[in-house]
Amino acid sequence: MRGAAATLMLLSLGAIAGPAAADLVYNRSFEVDHVWIVVSPGAPQRAAFEQLGLKAAPGVNQHAGQGTASITFEFKNAFLELLWVDAAVPVAPGNEAAVRKFTRRQRWATSGGCPFGIALHRTASAADSLPFESWPLHQPWMPPGVSYAMLTPRADSLSPALWVVPRSSAVKDLDDPAATPVDSIRATALRQPGYMRKLTRVRLVCPPGYQPTDAMSRLAREGVFELRQERGWLLILTFNGGVRRRTRDLRPELPVLVRY
Repeated sequence: MRGAAATLMLLSLGAIAGPAAADLVYNRSFEVDHVWIVVSPGAPQRAAFEQLGLKAAPGVNQHAGQGTASITFEFKNAFLELLWVDAAVPVAPGNEAAVRKFTRRQRWATSGGCPFGIALHRTASAADSLPFESWPLHQPWMPPGVSYAMLTPRADSLSPALWVVPRSSAVKDLDDPAATPVDSIRATALRQPGYMRKLTRVRLVCPPGYQPTDAMSRLAREGVFELRQERGWLLILTFNGGVRRRTRDLRPELPVLVRY
């Protein structure tokens, strides 16, 4: 969802089901494309990531029609987006409900909303059709006939956002020769600390009583990312396999743990 050009889980609910816990294992059809966190306007929480040595990509992305803005931290195989509701960005007719959902997510500390979104992209060999229910979301910045395949039900205001991006906007792993040329945004991935250049594991912790959607459960069983149920919403991101065996807890500013 970067600018006008555009913008996973081992299931464990008390017990682990599916593949054994390990660094992010991509299934044959989907990979994590990017993760967003809804933050305060202007993203003052960026400082927590910058203190880890991470460098934000230049500029602020405005999502005309959606009423949001964001900054990104780029990695070789994915990116992290800090997104907020921005009153200066226009909202397209019909998108008012989406803005209300973003606002609830932005107030996660008091609203109970989930501030996270996980985008997937298809692998090269994946079919265009999806093995679970979805609905199309076309945004004003997208070319005609192109849309996101939203996996979170329209009426669901409790779950994290989960969707599949079009092939044309999927993140290309910079270790793949086919990923070149690299634009100025993606090039910042090469300026991150050597021990934080790849997102290698994503774990989403859910509050008690939360029931994952069908798509979340299926992706979890296939080992696309990890899902656990504990005390509340928490996102755990591991970079480069946690080679330094260090963990940074960003709470209370953000319900996020970073391992590297």
